[in-house]
Amino acid sequence: MMVVPTGSVSILANNWRSQFDALVSSARTELILCSPFITNAGAGYVESVVSSNDWMCNKCLLLTDLSSRNLVNGATDPDAIVLLLRILPNLCIFHLPRLHAKVYVADRARSIISSGNLTYGGICRNLECGVLFDDSDICSVIGNRIAMYSTLGAEITPKHISTCCSLAQEVRPIVKGEAADRSLPNTAVSKMAAIDDLLLERRLSRGPIHAVFADTILYLLTHNGPMATVDLHTAVQMIHPDLCDDTIDRIIDGKRFGKKWKHAVRSAQQRLKQQDAIVLEDGKWKVSQD
Repeated sequence: MMVVPTGSVSILANNWRSQFDALVSSARTELILCSPFITNAGAGYVESVVSSNDWMCNKCLLLTDLSSRNLVNGATDPDAIVLLLRILPNLCIFHLPRLHAKVYVADRARSIISSGNLTYGGICRNLECGVLFDDSDICSVIGNRIAMYSTLGAEITPKHISTCCSLAQEVRPIVKGEAADRSLPNTAVSKMAAIDDLLLERRLSRGPIHAVFADTILYLLTHNGPMATVDLHTAVQMIHPDLCDDTIDRIIDGKRFGKKWKHAVRSAQQRLKQQDAIVLEDGKWKVSQD
């Protein structure tokens, strides 16, 4: 373990378990866990802290990637998600494909940004590198960013979590027993597809696809500045690969009119323009000034 104090900042390397435990232990009003991969060991670290009689946190948020490939190939243990749902009060779980951030925040007052996932390797074994902040201004910004990432994804209810994890548990032995160069049996493929279809359903549960893209466009323009439509297409597809299927065209009267998802992005742009939320200037979209 290496901890280098620099005022309100400490540098974390390998085996930062004690700092992680202290962060979770300090949470009283809000705990944010953001990690693409979560194993039973990682969830167990959280359990060892919250099982203390004096620990109580009013709100907990978990942002992760529940894609079928993660749940069945060992990157994330389905049982770990179920455990966190059981031990953390008022836990809200959000799924966001291609999530890569590993961030842990307590009360927007203490936070860790690290290369380590919520796993034994990420916290205890691997040569990782991270930063611990004890500054409320910085931690508020970090917490807000993860909360914003969550709005780009979808909240997954406990019922849907149970379904996804049950399907994954059925498929994992099949995937583990197959050689890397062999195709999976149809039963495994169909169950993995069922997981991803359920997640996709949740992603679209708050409204039509252009509503999801509208939120994403506002996020991109707010944080990246003015962008051309072609650049918005690239950025939107990177954030929402599951919603941007290049194999599906928009067809009217037998004629193809480009990728269907790109039409949805353009519909989102026009709706935002009609609402005076964004404007087009010199070929680039930008957020309207109040």
